[in-house]
Amino acid sequence: MVLGGCGFQSRAGVANDLPPDDAPSGNPPGPGSDAGADGGVDGGSTGQTGCFQRWFDGAPSLALSSPRQLTALAGTGDDRDPWISADGLRLYFSRNPGQQGGRDIYLATRASTGVDFTTVSAVVNLDTSDDESRAALSGDEKLVVFSGDHTSNGNFQLFASRRGDPTKPFPSPSAPDQALVGSINTSSDNYFDPFLSTDGLRLYFAPLLAGSPQQIRLATRTGLDKNFGASAPVAVINSGNTDADPALSLDERVIVFSSLRSAGAGLGATNLWYSTRPSATADFAAPKLIPSVNSDQSDGDPVLSADGCELYFASRRAGSEYHLFHARVMP
Repeated sequence: MVLGGCGFQSRAGVANDLPPDDAPSGNPPGPGSDAGADGGVDGGSTGQTGCFQRWFDGAPSLALSSPRQLTALAGTGDDRDPWISADGLRLYFSRNPGQQGGRDIYLATRASTGVDFTTVSAVVNLDTSDDESRAALSGDEKLVVFSGDHTSNGNFQLFASRRGDPTKPFPSPSAPDQALVGSINTSSDNYFDPFLSTDGLRLYFAPLLAGSPQQIRLATRTGLDKNFGASAPVAVINSGNTDADPALSLDERVIVFSSLRSAGAGLGATNLWYSTRPSATADFAAPKLIPSVNSDQSDGDPVLSADGCELYFASRRAGSEYHLFHARVMP
């Protein structure tokens, strides 16, 4: 969610659905991908092949198809904040108005990656009459973190919920799980756009802190039984002019995000950017516009498929509301 620019019907979770604190998180690759055991993609001069190598090479090697609207997922208002599972079969997003009247979290599913998403349901256990936006899951889909204005002063905070079985519904967020993000939230600030690393140990997000524009920050923890610690800005990629919506590749060497920084003539105020780095602990290179996809309207909320070949995002190019779009890296 960029401020000023371009959140299911299920049974309640039960206590024994919760994973033990030392349960492994897992790291499932997408079907048919060439993802390595570490979640990266093997080969190439950067350790990448195929689509991910193109992200490292940049334009003109990197070009994306003309974006296509996911019309089957279009509601009557805004549809934003996509997050796609590693196997490409589940797409979480936020809808406003949702089933509860405000912005709610929804889940779209499909039987295979060769067909469009069509089945859509509200994630009822996470949705309230308040606003919820951008749900992000760990690689094993047992932990979800999302942003919501469930506070008495209406500020957005980060919320967390865990489940022991990724095929079961998430329980409604409870106090023990809120401790996971308790050290991040402060009551006077707003917290948006969470994105979890696949192992669940790193949490990227874009808060709006008092006295500063939105910026992309990172909080870490040393184990799944630990709470996330204090956050720090992600070096290099922040512009000082509102940066938000971070989403990373499985190996955390490619980041896509949205920004209000100046992008040049013919583009909207909010645009889609990306950056790469040689390792998950190195600084990112200077960001570049994602080629071929930005419009003269607001574009935001980008996320990559596990193999780096597909980009999902939200845009106002089809009207006054945001809708979900999809583009593919060109061969």
